[in-house]
Amino acid sequence: AFGAREQPASVAGVAGVAAPGGAIGGSPTLIVCPLSVLHNWQMQIAAHTNKGLRVLVYHGAARSRDLEELRAQHIVLTTYSVLQSDMRCPRGQDDAGTCASVLHAVHWRRVVLDEAHVIANPKAKQSKAVMMLRAERRWAVTGTPLQNKMDDLMTLFGFLRIEPLDDAEWFRRLVGDPSRSKCPRRQAEALQVARS
Repeated sequence: AFGAREQPASVAGVAGVAAPGGAIGGSPTLIVCPLSVLHNWQMQIAAHTNKGLRVLVYHGAARSRDLEELRAQHIVLTTYSVLQSDMRCPRGQDDAGTCASVLHAVHWRRVVLDEAHVIANPKAKQSKAVMMLRAERRWAVTGTPLQNKMDDLMTLFGFLRIEPLDDAEWFRRLVGDPSRSKCPRRQAEALQVARS
């Protein structure tokens, strides 16, 4: 969901905890955020969840790349830049099957993108790294989903797997081209498609 907020909303919900002492089953949650809010996520998780929650900050030169350690966590916090820098793909190959990254090797229960508008450019390595993550559920949190044009939404729809708008050609036909039209009716139709 797109939505502005001053601090991570419902941190317990992100962690999958219904109430203090609640149990979590399955894979961990990955939270990807800018470095500027990484510490805030740590503080909010500590303040609003039970103390038995296993939280790993996957950041810094000494970060562990142990797959089993990541899978044993309830929450893994990382940044967009770390996600991008850890992704090692053979030249010209940008699919999850050929990229060697411990973060891409985990099938996450949930991936949460904070400040999700940073993936607006689908050609950026950072956006490609995000799109390759495997997850059962996907959340995109942003207060500014549009930076310059309606096309900025395409990568967000792609990350969220919202059909048919997750396909670049469909998005172009239903939203992109009409939003650039000089006809106000077509512009309004594009906005309506994006909202629905």
